Amino acid sequence: MSDDHHSVGRRAFLALTGLAAMALAGCQTSGAPEPTTTTAERETDSATARPTRQPTRTNTPGAATATEPPTESATETPTTPTAAERSLASLSFEGEWFDTHAHWRMADTFNYDDYATEDLTARQAEHGVGATVLFVTRRPFVNAYQETVETLATPDVDYLPFFFPGGFRSARQRRGFFDEMHPIDHGIGEVTFYAGREQGKALTDDPFPEYFQLAADQDLVLMLHPTEQQADGLGPMLEQYPEATLLLHGHELLGTGDHLRALLREHDNLYWTYDIATMLGGLTVRAAGKSDFIDRFEADRDRYRRRVTQRLPSLLEAAPDRVMWGTDIVADWHVDPDVYSRLLAFSEDVRDALPTEHRDPFAYENAVALFGG
Repeated sequence: MSDDHHSVGRRAFLALTGLAAMALAGCQTSGAPEPTTTTAERETDSATARPTRQPTRTNTPGAATATEPPTESATETPTTPTAAERSLASLSFEGEWFDTHAHWRMADTFNYDDYATEDLTARQAEHGVGATVLFVTRRPFVNAYQETVETLATPDVDYLPFFFPGGFRSARQRRGFFDEMHPIDHGIGEVTFYAGREQGKALTDDPFPEYFQLAADQDLVLMLHPTEQQADGLGPMLEQYPEATLLLHGHELLGTGDHLRALLREHDNLYWTYDIATMLGGLTVRAAGKSDFIDRFEADRDRYRRRVTQRLPSLLEAAPDRVMWGTDIVADWHVDPDVYSRLLAFSEDVRDALPTEHRDPFAYENAVALFGG
């Protein structure tokens, strides 16, 4: 464990006035309902500064408009980022854990209830989790932009929003949304294979090239949960889009043998999150709730730990600076003190079993380097 305070400025262009002008409703036509959130949109399981862009609009985020998002050539009077927006745009990390995989307001996918954000923050502050990548739908940012930003701009934990790219009427709307979400968006995802346009497709098929290009153009991290079948396409896509930073997770890739390790060795734009849900064989989404989870976890805890401590060292040897920790939490009972304390105690056992040189990089240093550049 390290008690060092890490203070890192992630957005060089934040110093430029006006890059928080965000007209979120420009992503939808007037009178059109918000696209229904898909299952894919709510699934579980040193970076350079972004290029500066002119703000696209000055209307209030969330206000209705009658047009698609403008192109980047549109310019209007810039606005000054609020304190909450600056907080979400930057990373000021203090802690011993950086959660690189968590979901926010998506629990209904698994027939669970959402957790209260303040409960998550309380548990994380208690256990030294200083920052968290949050996969969210765009809905709360469209419907209640300022309230949502202020909710996530906490003094105790840095929350880094990622947005799922599906559900737009056109690629132009999708790109316009990510343009307008500068500077608070940190990534694209989680993109999964479970439903929607991505289901059953190879990574070379539409819409994946668009997602890789969007990540490259906007200096965003693309978070992907592929199948074993899609794994063969990872190498070609990483070579075709060397400026796109790709973050993977999911138990499926652990079944590909040496393929994941080979990809990590060969591509320095590839990162991997080994999250607790994967470590526990999906128990956090298969359990009926708190009591069922605790009973099953305690019965199999040693078996889970042995399996993880056998797999993790070889991944860290393949990419010691690009393998990271995460939780994959989504439900209210995941942040119950009795459950969350077990998740973190298990993580500590896994970390402490690693060679000393890999412990802090896995727990937080690699994530700080990725998101704090």
